Amino acid sequence: MKKNTIYIFSIIITILITSLGVHSLILAKEDAGSLVSANENNVDDVAEREILSLLLDLRAIDLDSSIFESEAFKSLKDFGVTLAKEPVSRVNPFAPIGNDRAVATSTNADNDTE
Repeated sequence: MKKNTIYIFSIIITILITSLGVHSLILAKEDAGSLVSANENNVDDVAEREILSLLLDLRAIDLDSSIFESEAFKSLKDFGVTLAKEPVSRVNPFAPIGNDRAVATSTNADNDTE
């Protein structure tokens, strides 16, 4: 008799735990769908707020153009270097080696006829 009560009690506990697990899985699936859409909206709202705050910060910037009229700015020298044009090695760098002359010749002929 004692063994039967233990078996019945363990079966009832197992059924209760299983039903609670299934119930929580069903609720988790329903909640997951609503949370995903809510999170996407929140992400969009946060991104929009950040962009708007950055735009407002940019509007608040006031540039003083008097710096371009100063003698210090006018005395600056441009040390930029002009780059010489380098020759192009192959018309199609992905063509097999040896076929590049035929491709270059055909493209030159096509360009001459136009």
